[in-house]
Amino acid sequence: MQPTPLATSPMPDSEMLRLRQEFVDASWWLTLVYALISSALLPARAWLLGSWRLSDSIIFLFIAGYLLAFGQRRRLGGWWRDSPPVLVMMLGGSTGLLGNGLLGSGLMTLIFANTLVAVLFGRRVVWIAFLYTMGVVLLAAWLYASGRLPPRVSSDYSSSPLAWLMAISSGTLMSFLVLHFVSLYRQRVEALHERLRVQSEEIARLAHHDELTGLPSLRLARDRLRMACHQAERQRSKAALLFIDLDGFKRINDSAGHEAGDEVLRVVAARMVEAVRSVDTVARLGGDEFIVILSGVPDARTATEVAQKIVAAAAAPIPWQGCTLQIGASIGIALYPEHSDTPEDLLRRADSAMYSVKRGGKNGYALHEEPRTPGHTCQPC
Repeated sequence: MQPTPLATSPMPDSEMLRLRQEFVDASWWLTLVYALISSALLPARAWLLGSWRLSDSIIFLFIAGYLLAFGQRRRLGGWWRDSPPVLVMMLGGSTGLLGNGLLGSGLMTLIFANTLVAVLFGRRVVWIAFLYTMGVVLLAAWLYASGRLPPRVSSDYSSSPLAWLMAISSGTLMSFLVLHFVSLYRQRVEALHERLRVQSEEIARLAHHDELTGLPSLRLARDRLRMACHQAERQRSKAALLFIDLDGFKRINDSAGHEAGDEVLRVVAARMVEAVRSVDTVARLGGDEFIVILSGVPDARTATEVAQKIVAAAAAPIPWQGCTLQIGASIGIALYPEHSDTPEDLLRRADSAMYSVKRGGKNGYALHEEPRTPGHTCQPC
């Protein structure tokens, strides 16, 4: 029998890589908008203040380099693909802080640049960016506090539309990218959590159920058998165990192929489920062996009636690719506590009764120490 392969889904590492790539792309585009706005506002500010500073020239050179890199970003790889947005933000924040002090958006830009670094790079680069930022902040604080660097803005800076335009544009872009990334991260984490939950449930199901037939496996069947025995003790009733082996299954597997064998197992398993109550358990042990656990049966007659149904159901023809497949079933029956007082020993006794049916001609059932086959009575085993 060929097992059905498990469906695979992307692992968390690939999802995180995809999330990181989306964040890099978003940072490129938003930094481009930030650079274009800055390139337009710098000349306007210089005209209003009547001075053009060296820092403005440096910013323009970086903006020009960034625009060139933006056009080639698809061809870049590794550090060269991730670093340009960070470098632009770092430079813009540093020059803004040193040029306008706390009146500008330089400090906010540096904080945003550090956010990019934390997302895109490792611990070592994060520490370098942090130390650089603290160095620029301390330098600006010392220069302005000591009077060595007087504010280069007019007294009406806080009411300047140009200043507010710079603050609003930079703040809006940075806030949007941070919120966008946090939203993407949350969505990815929730999606990963859901996939892991589904996979965990699937793994648990496969650990306790047969993949081909969907029936409980031996591990789960042992638990169900112990529960049935405990119920029989509490209710002073009986639990019955039917050990089933299909007759002629190997012949079908060898002559018609494994696909035909798998179809036989699926059909017979479904017929067994239909032959018992919903409170009973049909489980596949492996190969062509099954067990049926009957809970709360009053006597052996109930178990033998179920065995008769299963023998008849298994013997019914099974259509397969224009022909019919025919098998039988040999069933051994053991009762708790009549035949054994432990679930493990009850399984062995039902197995032994099943082999007595095999020796007696197959395609029948036998109660432990009282074997029967259709049409005649056998001696006790």
